[in-house]
Amino acid sequence: LYTAPACARQGIGRAMLHHLEGQAMRAGKSRFELAATLNAVPMYQACGYAAIRPFLLPLPGAAPLSGLLMAKACPGLAAAAA
Repeated sequence: LYTAPACARQGIGRAMLHHLEGQAMRAGKSRFELAATLNAVPMYQACGYAAIRPFLLPLPGAAPLSGLLMAKACPGLAAAAA
């Protein structure tokens, strides 16, 4: 997910995340994983995601991008959404 800096801290990223989680649950998914840039980690943690491991994403001609692989399990929600 990406939110333009001018639109940051208005709940747009969280709304997009909840929409995508809902779509995934309706498709029968009960575990979500994502790769978060470090500036987004607090929002994902607030939404129930936990760290799995850090990562570095190589970028051509630039320093690698640091991030955190994160996951959230919602086993009861997938059954309720069906």
